[in-house]
Amino acid sequence: MRKEKTIFEKIIDGEISAAKFYTDDTCIGIVDKFSTTRGQALIIPKNSEPYIFNLDEETYSHIFKVARKTAKAIDRAFTPIRTCLVVEGFEVPHSHIKLHPTYKNVLETSGGNEISDKEAQEIANKILSEF
Repeated sequence: MRKEKTIFEKIIDGEISAAKFYTDDTCIGIVDKFSTTRGQALIIPKNSEPYIFNLDEETYSHIFKVARKTAKAIDRAFTPIRTCLVVEGFEVPHSHIKLHPTYKNVLETSGGNEISDKEAQEIANKILSEF
């Protein structure tokens, strides 16, 4: 019995569009369409393992290196107080890192409103320009 693909697998396979700013053989970086702050991004391994601590060592290390590089690009592009890193995995059963720029001394992690494809692409382009 084949399980249904997650939204991240559909994005990785090109079945759903996303505002990508990074891609390699191991992972992709996209703008979070349901962000709570401007510049919020996701680093998603191409391996669909649902529990991040079950990823192989190489993938695990690599996605955190990409997350660090992305956070620094977000910092330059949007000048938040800081960019926080959140690993959750309850909404989508596919390991991923959420980079959450904060603009005040409170981390808001509850679901945000969906942004337009155009706004997501503008954010992706801005992050990419600082990569």
